[in-house]
Amino acid sequence: MGETFLPFKLGAFRLAIEAQVPIVPIVFSSYKPIYNVDKSNKNYYWRAGRVTIKCLEPINTTGMTLENDLQRLTEMTRKRMLDAYLTIQTTVDDDEQKDK
Repeated sequence: MGETFLPFKLGAFRLAIEAQVPIVPIVFSSYKPIYNVDKSNKNYYWRAGRVTIKCLEPINTTGMTLENDLQRLTEMTRKRMLDAYLTIQTTVDDDEQKDK
């Protein structure tokens, strides 16, 4: 599948640790199967379909510190999200598939 995430920014993780609140990762499946791009004539349009959204278990930050845990929290969250991303998929509506 070759798809991955760009590196995460640290701001949300920094705030979660400072406030001692959990991170709640939310993952969306790729929209590529339902988004068509024809760059030759600048034609961009959506096809009928469904994107899957998955809410993962919250990641507790109680007791974490910026100095000791920021990088580990970021990497752990990214890994969990990428693992989930690779298991969910976008579906194209049947009516659209018949036209192909």
